[in-house]
Amino acid sequence: YYTSGTSFKSKGIIPCVIETIRLFYLYGFKVLGLVCDGASSNLTMLKATSGVSGAYGSSTDSSGMYSVKPWFSNPFEPSQKIYWIIFPTHQLKNMINALFSSRSGGIGTKHFLCDNTNFGWKAIEDMNVKS
Repeated sequence: YYTSGTSFKSKGIIPCVIETIRLFYLYGFKVLGLVCDGASSNLTMLKATSGVSGAYGSSTDSSGMYSVKPWFSNPFEPSQKIYWIIFPTHQLKNMINALFSSRSGGIGTKHFLCDNTNFGWKAIEDMNVKS
C-alpha cells in the first residue's frame, strides 16, 4: 500500500507494484495475488500485465472483444503466477452508483435496456413497494 497526495497514474503504479514484489521475493515471501479496487489506473495496470492496452485493446476473435488474463507471470520467478483480485465492494459501489443515477430526475440519467426490458432505479423502487 502506497500513500500519495494525489492519485497515481498507471505508469506510476506499475513500478511500485514490481518493486514491492521484488522486495517480498528477496525476503522469501511468495506473492500469489494482488488485490486492487476497480479504479481506472488499476484496471489499466491489470490490462498492461496481460499485454493489452488502449480503450478496447486488440483481439483476434471475431466479436471484437479482448481477453484479459486474471494473472501474470512473476517477473522474479516466471514459473509462478500472480493473480489479480478486484475488490468486489468497489464493483458493487460502481453498480449502485450507476443504478442511483438511473433514477427519475437524476443528473446524468442512465437507462439500462436488455432484451427490451428496462433495468434501473425504478425497478428497485417497484420491488420495494411490492415487498
